[in-house]
Amino acid sequence: MKSNDLLQQVEAATIALLKRAEETFAPLSTEALNEKPSPQKWSIAECLEHLNYYSDYYNKAIKVAIETAQEKQWKEVPTFNSTWLGKKSIESVDPNNVKATKTPKALNPASSSVRPDVVARFISAQKEFLSLIEAAKKINLNKAKVRIEVFQLLKMRLGDLFLFMIAHHQRHCNQALRVGNFDANLLFTNA
Repeated sequence: MKSNDLLQQVEAATIALLKRAEETFAPLSTEALNEKPSPQKWSIAECLEHLNYYSDYYNKAIKVAIETAQEKQWKEVPTFNSTWLGKKSIESVDPNNVKATKTPKALNPASSSVRPDVVARFISAQKEFLSLIEAAKKINLNKAKVRIEVFQLLKMRLGDLFLFMIAHHQRHCNQALRVGNFDANLLFTNA
């Protein structure tokens, strides 16, 4: 895959997520955001808070990876090559997959309280992610790597991480849209 195509794809998808959050989730009341379809299912707020947990970790880690690549002068290259780990990670969070997966306790918002500014923090994280995508346009997406949050011994190439993050965000935004019974045409797909 061409490196610039990858970043353009991730940028366009992030802009779409940002727009959806601003237009669909931001106007909702606190009650609507926290309404659960059942006690064991996440509310819209919990879906977004889960994504905020990931953004808190990965946005910082991406920034460090970009700074390291700049210091080491790992300039952009025309082609990005996904790894087996990257492909499997992205596949595991495919937005078309509605099968529930086990969430680590530290990343599960159902075991904590969700702050009222959950949507504003999600929007802010997406804007920060867009600035990181822009900064990544000048570095080698194959050499720059980030430690995986749930298993710190493993590192993922930055290009794979960008694709993972957008798929993960789309998956849980879809989950939030289904919880809120929004029009199915609003759902994100990887098609």
